[in-house]
Amino acid sequence: MENAPVHLVVDDRERAGEAVWAALAKRDDAAIEIARLRVGDYRVERRVVVERKTASDFAVSLIDGRLFRQAASLAAAPERAVLVLEGGDKDWQDTGVRHESIQGALIAIAVFFSVTVLRSDGPEETARLLVYLGRQARRSAHGGLPRSGYRPKGKRALQLFLLQGLPGVGPERAARLLERFGSVQAIMTPRPTISPPLTASAKRPRGKCAGPSRKQPQNTAWLPGSPHPTRLTRAGSPGGPTLGASP
Repeated sequence: MENAPVHLVVDDRERAGEAVWAALAKRDDAAIEIARLRVGDYRVERRVVVERKTASDFAVSLIDGRLFRQAASLAAAPERAVLVLEGGDKDWQDTGVRHESIQGALIAIAVFFSVTVLRSDGPEETARLLVYLGRQARRSAHGGLPRSGYRPKGKRALQLFLLQGLPGVGPERAARLLERFGSVQAIMTPRPTISPPLTASAKRPRGKCAGPSRKQPQNTAWLPGSPHPTRLTRAGSPGGPTLGASP
């Protein structure tokens, strides 16, 4: 499935995009279908609808007001919506439209209509964008998109990273815990504490039952794999390390 050609439906009225058709037809990783689309010029993997505009077409549609009607139609589509702007710097300069007007229109489309805007230098790059977009859409459907954020490299770095995700554990405490216990598993394994027997003075009078304390202990945490909250005492004591308060 990953190596299958990207399925692209091209609107039969997209005559201005014949160069894109030709570029797509030369690719082995694109399967083209011609049909009448309700909105947009291309539908990619049945998940993304794409409107393609050259610099001159964008300028004309901005002046006659057609641009924002098309943006509204894209935003209302059940698929994700993308606007591909095709043309180099000279093409945009030749439109005669002020740079501020173009920027204002793009802000409205991207922010208020929630339509993603992509840039392309020409038909060949537009064809590549459509294929790349199809691959990403396919991977997204199977949960294959890369996760964002810091990725620690190496065993120790990953162990420290995991420990610092625990409440009250910073870089220094994570390092000390790892040095003492050797692994994250050893740190996270609950250790039973043996309470000393009550002395005569500490025994409660008969007939009185102690209720739950209003003051919750500050070093109690829920541990993975443990069905009950486990008491964690300071590092170095028989009960194990203090990892933080329960939520």
